[in-house]
Amino acid sequence: MSYIDYLNRFHQFLEGNALPPIAQLLYFRLLQVFNRMGWPPSVRIDNHRLMCMLGNCSERALIQARLKLARAGFIQFRSGHRGVPSQYTLRQVDLFSITDSTTDSITGSITDSTTVSHNKTETKKKTKTFPPKPPKGASSCEKTYDIEELEALSCLDIPENL
Repeated sequence: MSYIDYLNRFHQFLEGNALPPIAQLLYFRLLQVFNRMGWPPSVRIDNHRLMCMLGNCSERALIQARLKLARAGFIQFRSGHRGVPSQYTLRQVDLFSITDSTTDSITGSITDSTTVSHNKTETKKKTKTFPPKPPKGASSCEKTYDIEELEALSCLDIPENL
């Protein structure tokens, strides 16, 4: 499975299921670690390092977040102990179970939203200035002519081969 596959399946899961923001961030950080390490079967990361990666969250919040990810089927982990970091393994989530759980919520929201009508009116006001303003950044040193000058210029003989 590629990085994008993991991300897409996680986002599909989130369309119909809730995970706390800290659990979502933990999953993204774990994907980042696996990617940086060349996608090994498992990685060992100590809690302190993960807590820092999650914005200095508490150890209790980290433990709850990884439990939620494990229950959702995205990771497996083995808790570490003093001197031995926890071991994490990414799981390939079954796409069909995700599709089934999100179909109901999407269908329900479509049914509910069909009873709502939206009326929108727009009023646009156009103002034309003559002569037009030069574009931003363009120099405004163009020569302007008054009516008498234009009449005088219109009487000039201009060669046809220009």
